[in-house]
Amino acid sequence: MARDQVQRKRPALGLRAVNERKRLVTSVMICPAKSSMELNPEIAYYVVHFHSHLMTDTEVKAQRHLFATMKATMGRSDEPAQREAQKHKIHSRMLSDEPNVLSLTRDGYERFQLTTAARILRDSADKVLFNYCPRCGKLARTATAKQCRHCGHDWHRTSLT
Repeated sequence: MARDQVQRKRPALGLRAVNERKRLVTSVMICPAKSSMELNPEIAYYVVHFHSHLMTDTEVKAQRHLFATMKATMGRSDEPAQREAQKHKIHSRMLSDEPNVLSLTRDGYERFQLTTAARILRDSADKVLFNYCPRCGKLARTATAKQCRHCGHDWHRTSLT
């Protein structure tokens, strides 16, 4: 089966920009968030990392608190690690003592990512865009990636003819 036939059978997931001079198609598989999307750690990481501008001030402080904790304790972010980080000479300056920040950080960074991503998707779903592979439909590693880490498909340049 020809490559063009395979591409026609797949539903278009995003926008397509055509460069007429070089007769190239650059597929940008950017899609808005779906309301029925199941939140998992991969999606939570993607939302928090690439849409951090949608985080509240409290969430930004909580993230800074958890990053400082993880730096001071070699990657740990649970409550005992947060207490241990308070004794650290350098990273303790980035820790917060606000009750609402500490309530977000209580269960560690993974839980923080899940709850923050859920809030962002609930409140600002129309502003969150995902970059999906045009071949397998899985989430790309970054918002601007043009090569799939799952199937290896490369969509930097795709010829029209």
